[in-house]
This record gives sequence, C-alpha cells and structure tokens, in this order.
Amino acid sequence: SAPNRRDWIELLCSRNPGPVNASFTHCSLLSGPHVMPGSGSANVTTSSVLALLLPVAASTTPLAAGRPSMLVGFHTRTTSPCRGTEFQDQCVWLPRVYDAPSCDMQLPLKVLMMNMSSSLSLLRRAIGGLAIMSSDLDDMYVGLMNNQLPPIWEKVSFATMKTLGSWMKDALSRIEFMRTWLVNGLPVSFPLPVFFFPQGFMTGTLQTFARKYMVAIDTLSFKFGICGFDPPETHPEDGVLCSGMMLEGAKWDPDQAMVVDSVLGEMYTPLPIVHFIPAVGHVIAPTSYACPIYKTAVRKGVLSTTGMSTNFVVAVELPTAVDPDTWVLAGVAALLNL
Repeated sequence: SAPNRRDWIELLCSRNPGPVNASFTHCSLLSGPHVMPGSGSANVTTSSVLALLLPVAASTTPLAAGRPSMLVGFHTRTTSPCRGTEFQDQCVWLPRVYDAPSCDMQLPLKVLMMNMSSSLSLLRRAIGGLAIMSSDLDDMYVGLMNNQLPPIWEKVSFATMKTLGSWMKDALSRIEFMRTWLVNGLPVSFPLPVFFFPQGFMTGTLQTFARKYMVAIDTLSFKFGICGFDPPETHPEDGVLCSGMMLEGAKWDPDQAMVVDSVLGEMYTPLPIVHFIPAVGHVIAPTSYACPIYKTAVRKGVLSTTGMSTNFVVAVELPTAVDPDTWVLAGVAALLNL
C-alpha cells in the first residue's frame, strides 16, 4: 500500500536515517560562519563537500595501474569499476523521502531533491566510465570541485547566492522546517526565507483573510506591525508573523522602534519579526519608508507568468524619523537570502 502521511513525515524526520542522511545531519563541517570560497578559514573544503555528496569511494577506472583516481584529495587509492547497484544504493534516500502523495504541498522541494538524486547517481556512473559524461555533468563536477552550486541544481533550486556547503545547510534547514510544520502544526512565526516562492505565501494569507471576512481579495493589501525579535507565544488573530529578513544599508533600533543609520562597516542587520496584517484599502503613510523585500542581494528579476517578479516580494512599511527618500537614496532593502 502507498505510504501514508505519517510514514512520509517519519522519513523526513530521519527517524530511519541512511548513511548519507546521517552524514548530513551530524557533519560538523557544515556548521559555523559562512565564508567566501578560497578563504583560508573556509569551514567547507572541496574534499569535505565531495565526501558528503559522493560517498562512494573514488570509483573511477584507473588511468594506469597504481595511479590515483581522478578525485584527487577525495580518495587516494584506486579501485575497480563500481557496479550499478552500488551507485543506486547510495542515492536511494533522496527519492524515498518524497515517495508519498502528500508531498505535493512542497513540489519545488521534491523536484530539487529528485534532481539531486538522479544527477549524483549519473555523475558517479560517468566518473566510473559506465555512462557518458555530458556537458551538464561536467559542469556539475567542476562545481563540486570548486564548492559551487552545480548549474543543473541551480535551475530547480531556491534563489541563493551561497556556496555549495552553505547552500546544502540551507536546504536541510528548509526540510527541517517543513517537517516541524507537519509534525507540530502551524508555527507561530514563519521564517520567510524558507519558501521557494514567498509571493505565493503572501497571496495565500490574503485569500485566507478574504474568505474569513467575505471581502474581495483585490481590495486587500498589507499593513505591518513590528513585534520585536522574540516571537509571541500565541498565533495572531489575522495575518501572519514573518521572520528571517535582513536589512541592508540601515538597521532597526529597538529603543526608538524605527529605522536608523547602520554602524560603520556593518553590512547586514536583522529585521525584527514583522506582522503582515491584511487590510482593505490600506495606504502606506507618507512618513514611513516602504522597504522592499528581495529574495537575494541581486535585487533584480523577471516577471513570471503570474505577473509577479522572481526576486521582489513585497514592500514593508517601516517607521522612520527622517525623510523616506533618504533611505531610497541609500538603497535600503530587506533581503531573504544572503
């Protein structure tokens, strides 16, 4: 019989972890600060990322007897060509996690994980000489060696500018959030960066309000309230609480409860939890700053088929003691993924 909702949750919770899943969960290499590739203090090296993503021993066909495999630094010994079942066993945990009908609620995450599973398996086979090394697989191999997100994953991934190690940690945190949501119920505060398409989450919030109070959704917009950095203990009556936003170009002063100039040399500062409250015909006050929220620091995107930008999410109303144009000229914005 098909696995039920609880079976899928248990797989996602890693209650029956496989060797690869356990490596992701307990690996200390993915903890700590995010650093730029090439830095001497980098906490995620090329070999460590490969050790996580390619757990099969360097199963390449030796170029000559006694010569090392092509994954230099990953494994130093040469091995005989691997059988196809060995490649399949190493990737079985990825598609298995989402082999359930209830996973459609997070279809983008499902597509990403299945893409990772199939491409990793095919790359192992190509390295072992059992499949053709296509241009996509070659770019993927180069990306893994340089601690960069492979282009074949980036096409179906959430918006990010992180290196591979930090991206993997981010992806696992998104899975953990979805698992907690399914197991423990609706959270009090939603970390906005976890969503692939936060604009859809905003639209869903407006739809919920419109159905509750029987109002036209096209008359609704958001007004905002700042709740501080500590989440409340109870759910709001209307709207949602969102966290995880970072201000660039300014900072939030909790004492004055407004936007002020950031400290010299401080690029990003956390924005408190924001209460998104649906309201009919709300207009942002001219004395407040309409702070735009972007997915990444690129701050640009294209219009999707729904008419929404692929990068811009929404503008948050923030109180300020100066002319709002001051922050416009300073380029102040909130970012979801650094």
